[in-house]
Amino acid sequence: MTKTWKHTALRVFKVIAFVSFLALFITILVEANHLRSKTLCQEVVVEIEEDESQALQFVKEEEILDYTHNFGQAQIINQKLSEIDKVAIEKRIEKNAFVQNAEVFSNFEGAVKVYIDQKNPIYRVFNNQGVSYYVCENGEIIPISSNFTPRLLVATG
Repeated sequence: MTKTWKHTALRVFKVIAFVSFLALFITILVEANHLRSKTLCQEVVVEIEEDESQALQFVKEEEILDYTHNFGQAQIINQKLSEIDKVAIEKRIEKNAFVQNAEVFSNFEGAVKVYIDQKNPIYRVFNNQGVSYYVCENGEIIPISSNFTPRLLVATG
């Protein structure tokens, strides 16, 4: 009889412990979400991924910040993190001809982080009309950049 009582007490204790931890976990999630909704954006951090073979610098941090702030129309500093449309910022940045992919997210310290993958040109084309452009890995045409000129194979004609 004492064996079953101990077994039952142990099971009850396990259930109470599990329910307590579950309630604590849910409380922490709700509080974190509430805290996030009140947190203001303190800074925008831009990280631009560079190719290992050549330090591609088609886009500069200042340009990405312009896209992030919608060219002065939408300052996100001191705005609530929950009100910042990160998807819209990603789409604006990805319209840049030199950007392959953009990821925008925020953290609890009030920073909006922007990660940029640049397009990687394979060769440069000089056509018969005197127009010059790059062709990247996936066959897309990239315009000539005033920021950077990579050393690439040249195709003419």
